[in-house]
Amino acid sequence: MGTNTAKPRSARNWINGIEAGGDDWVSIGPSDAAGQVVAGLTSTVAELKTIHARAGGTHLDDAPTVEFRPGQPNQLMVLLPGEALTPGDDPGKGGEISPVIVNRPSFIFIAVVDANWNTVNTFATDVQIESTDPAADIPGLVSMPGGDIWVGVTWRT
Repeated sequence: MGTNTAKPRSARNWINGIEAGGDDWVSIGPSDAAGQVVAGLTSTVAELKTIHARAGGTHLDDAPTVEFRPGQPNQLMVLLPGEALTPGDDPGKGGEISPVIVNRPSFIFIAVVDANWNTVNTFATDVQIESTDPAADIPGLVSMPGGDIWVGVTWRT
């Protein structure tokens, strides 16, 4: 029974409570009498991940793919033009907001997200939209049957 290690291919992962990613190998403990070892895997990013393993320094051929799913709905995320979702990283979005051009239509993205900023596409809801621009052309109420929606808006002032 040698030392068993594992590593995911991407960052923001935890194996047995130890953060791992990229080229990090994490000890997952010795094998039991049947040659098996159990490890707990968690991730802040909902995506498919490939987990690589070694036993006693030998890379194992079987590299299973694990699906990490979003958590429970936690809040709404609004992205303005120029912004992009960054699941797993606080504040959940990045990029530079594009300048608003008055009287020209643009789009905003609204999504139901979990505590780690992953889109929860299994949650349906209606959202009331308001603006500090009293003359803006925005839909008052939008339905989000799949957890997110692009909404056309035109700012006027």
